[in-house]
Amino acid sequence: EETGGDYFDFIPMLDQTLGLVVGDVSGHGLGPSLLMSSTRAYLRAFCLNFTDLGKILENVNKVLYEDISDRKRFVTLFFASLDLVEKSIIYSNAGHTSGYIIDKNGFIKEELKSTNLPLGIVESVEYTNSSRIFLKPGDICLFATDGLFEARTGSEEKFSVDKAIDILHKNRNLSANMLVELLYNSAQKFTTNQIQEDDITAIVVKNLETCI
Repeated sequence: EETGGDYFDFIPMLDQTLGLVVGDVSGHGLGPSLLMSSTRAYLRAFCLNFTDLGKILENVNKVLYEDISDRKRFVTLFFASLDLVEKSIIYSNAGHTSGYIIDKNGFIKEELKSTNLPLGIVESVEYTNSSRIFLKPGDICLFATDGLFEARTGSEEKFSVDKAIDILHKNRNLSANMLVELLYNSAQKFTTNQIQEDDITAIVVKNLETCI
């Protein structure tokens, strides 16, 4: 229970974009964490040979399916390609919690929903890519695992997507790194520091006037 199974990564891609990854493995403990370690290794290896996000996920899915013999485990993975020049993203989502793009007024501009099954469940799965989404000045992207949104109080109230987005909007002048720390601390405070039931992982991307 003390071994993490969440995964986040920043991967330089062959097409000069930046790969942004957030993943979650079913279950807790050493076995699931080792499965996520394998997922990271496979993903990075295929990124050395392919640029198409969907094709990369298809290949990772095939090798993970071969690795998982009991069919009781699977991996959800959100994978986005961030173009730092065009300030845009393309994503593919293998059964993972939705990502969100929030505009400068605090409204959800895009919900980046799952596009197919989690990795490792079915041997052959076709993963599609989203159309290109351009980030306007003031936009904030949030990619997270469900451990953030589903953090609970003693009365079972959830932290929720709405609370996370409200925190990002009200503190939008902070750096992306500080916003991630604020989200984590806010979730801990919300649950009144009860025993953490799930891993909490998040990536925040801010689109400024001059840089991302």
